[in-house]
Amino acid sequence: MKAEQHHFQQEPFGEVEPIPYRARFSLEEFQRITECLTPGTMEDKWFVYFREPSLCLHRSWTGKAIYRVDFDVNLNGATVREVACASDVLAARDADYEARVLGFLIANLLAEAKCRTISAWRPAYSARSFAGSAHT
Repeated sequence: MKAEQHHFQQEPFGEVEPIPYRARFSLEEFQRITECLTPGTMEDKWFVYFREPSLCLHRSWTGKAIYRVDFDVNLNGATVREVACASDVLAARDADYEARVLGFLIANLLAEAKCRTISAWRPAYSARSFAGSAHT
């Protein structure tokens, strides 16, 4: 079952600003990215769902909306069209840094497995506290 917007607490997106994250995914990768990511324990830090055409990433504890990734999809795959990041997050760190964070999250939390809780993903120890997983 895909994660839906109503499956977990989240705040609506407030003020956002663009960040320079760009990527292209095969149709298979895009399907995996849009499946879901739901927090299973308090150590899991992200709730992610897809509401066409946007992948929405929220902090799991607070429901705060952090990233919104809009896609263009065709028969050859999906291309990131535009990415927005919460303005208050960008006030603390620059847009290039946030683009790298988003790339890390998509590559490591979403692209590697089908719909699951974050706890099902076993990251490298160095990524554990950043990405949010109860496993070491």
